[in-house]
Amino acid sequence: MYVNVLIDRSNSKLDKAFTYKAPKNMIDKVQIGKRVLIPFGPKNNQENGYIIEKLSHINIKNQIKEITDIIDDFPLFDYNVLNLANFIKQKYMCNMIDTINTILPAGVRNTDIDNNMEKYFRIKISKEEAEEFIKINQDKYKAQVRVLNYLIQNLEAKLSDIKDNLGITDSAIKTLLKNGIIEELKKEKNIDIYTDTHYIEKNIVLNNEQIDAINIIKQKFYERAFYEILLYGVTGSGKTEVYIEVIKEVIKNGKQAIVLVPEIALTPQIVRRFREHFNEDVVVMHSRLSDTEKYNQWSRVKRKDVSVMIGPRSAIFAPFNDIGLIIIDEEHELTYKSESTPKYDAKEVARFICRNNNAVLIYGSATPAVETYYRAEMGEVDIINLTKRVNEAEQPVIHIVDMKKELKEGNMTIISREVHKKIQQKLKLGEQVLIFINRRGFSTFVSCRKCGHVMKCDNCEMPYVYHYNTDTLSCHHCGKLIKNVNICPACNSKYIKFFGIGTEKVEDEIKSMFSWARILRMDADTTTKKNSHDNILTNFNEGNADILIGTQMIAKGHDFKNVTLVVVLAADMSLNIQNFRAYERSFQLFTQLAGRAGRTGTKSEVYIQTYEEKNYVLECVKNYDYQGFYKKEILLRETLDNPPFSKIYTIMFIEKNEKNIIIFINRLKKYLEYYNIKGNYKILGPSPSIIHKINGNYRWQILVKGKDEEKLRNFVTYTLDKLREKEALGDIRVVVS
Repeated sequence: MYVNVLIDRSNSKLDKAFTYKAPKNMIDKVQIGKRVLIPFGPKNNQENGYIIEKLSHINIKNQIKEITDIIDDFPLFDYNVLNLANFIKQKYMCNMIDTINTILPAGVRNTDIDNNMEKYFRIKISKEEAEEFIKINQDKYKAQVRVLNYLIQNLEAKLSDIKDNLGITDSAIKTLLKNGIIEELKKEKNIDIYTDTHYIEKNIVLNNEQIDAINIIKQKFYERAFYEILLYGVTGSGKTEVYIEVIKEVIKNGKQAIVLVPEIALTPQIVRRFREHFNEDVVVMHSRLSDTEKYNQWSRVKRKDVSVMIGPRSAIFAPFNDIGLIIIDEEHELTYKSESTPKYDAKEVARFICRNNNAVLIYGSATPAVETYYRAEMGEVDIINLTKRVNEAEQPVIHIVDMKKELKEGNMTIISREVHKKIQQKLKLGEQVLIFINRRGFSTFVSCRKCGHVMKCDNCEMPYVYHYNTDTLSCHHCGKLIKNVNICPACNSKYIKFFGIGTEKVEDEIKSMFSWARILRMDADTTTKKNSHDNILTNFNEGNADILIGTQMIAKGHDFKNVTLVVVLAADMSLNIQNFRAYERSFQLFTQLAGRAGRTGTKSEVYIQTYEEKNYVLECVKNYDYQGFYKKEILLRETLDNPPFSKIYTIMFIEKNEKNIIIFINRLKKYLEYYNIKGNYKILGPSPSIIHKINGNYRWQILVKGKDEEKLRNFVTYTLDKLREKEALGDIRVVVS
């Protein structure tokens, strides 16, 4: 027997199958999805690889090398996973091995399976023989007798339970084992990630809109066909309750469900909600788990022990074999797109999985992505509306604060006088406050604090990005570069400079203003440890803090019971990110933040501080006017030929030698222009990436825009192949997204 093997090394030259012969003593163990050890290259170095195909015969005349060893006792994936991996490889232009190693959690690839096993014991002899042993030895071997009595009552038991419950050492167990009276079994550990969760079934009280939504989704589910549904509900409208009721129906029919959330921080909260209804039929997957925990959660899905997987983006790869439903909560969030190779979009992967399984795909959001809502308008996605908050709670009142006026009247602090007064009032009432700052260290723009003017590129109308090391302003869209300015070109004010403030500085300032308040901060720096997200949110929810200061982590889906005031600092930092989605992201972010307040019906307020108080995005946020925002945004997208009216690929070159990158990325542009004979594609750049340097590696990019995604992908692939064929790129890493 022969097999095709994929080498476990990320290298475009190795991105193909290599044929090996299976020795006779291994033929019975050969299965697709198992890892093997193989000799590779002229020196026959031992390499790991995956079996991806079995061959009965081959036409190759050369001598075929033999597999050295089969590593796994069971396959890690099957044909369905290979099919999914090939889809990701083709769509995101990456190596097959990168897709396989993305689909398989690190814990599956790295964990020693023996470390995930627990010892169990049961009686090996007959019950009569065991009772006879007890009768004869009850005074002589008391510990052994107690073990046998325990196993008669429990049939089989875990070693740790036997020792803990009987208060004995290993000695008695070893003697019984040695004498053949009991036998040892090994079972995989059942690790409970959230041990503090209480499994108490709760009755859900539904309103008419929720009941109608559930019935529509159930109807689609029973048609056993692929459907996409946008569950468009205002913040606090009870989308989670709809999810739970639909999943109950899915499980009742013997199928499984995946629930994606945008942030690790949301996972504990939603797992607790789901455990109240599904008990231990729920597992979780995210990057903060240890390798052993990842393996355990993956294995429980593989063994069909559970029916629901919850987690951020990577949970989409749960190895269920009969998916009935995938839910993408807060579907508008960008965190569903991977930032590392392969740069997959979990929404597109979910669509592929659901289509292949005739399953239902639900997108849940109060502020849908423009592309999703456009698809709904075009009839590609069904739409269900939830227009009311649960318990008829009112939406918070939103105020837009003009910080230019504050500056003019002598207020140089980070918060307005009205916000200062409101925080004091809320603290005296024992209510809680959220303070949000969109800290994006690599998206610094330049604006005037007197008139609100923002420095923008003449070619693209995109805000320039300020570069500290060169004191220049760069357009990362078209590549235009100008010197930094010291005087505002609109009002001749000297109050023009790069704009940026972080959560740590905000925390210091707020502490100095409200020294008696208990303050928590939630950002990338305070959430590095395991369970840190959960600990901060639990402390805040339990009333152990008065003010929570944070980044986008605090905006998404949290159910804060006592928050009645939300403050958005420096809204301009979101509005002026150099990306055509900046306004969309800002509208979604501010609306989601507003939704964290007043969820129990208490009168609440939101204050958004800005130097652009007349920006239409803020007006739409203030009036909870998604439709108004969407109409303006979709018109602008069509005018500028941006998605959904086009597709965009970003080609990024990464290397330590920036001069080398600049030389070759300019050569790539010439290749792109040469092969763009009919002018079907728009080529923008090259320019430095917004995050210009990471871990010593420089990053430059070119954007390629076209109408037809498949033709655009083929054009980019063909041009890159030609570049690699004719140019020695050396250490330059090419990433396409």
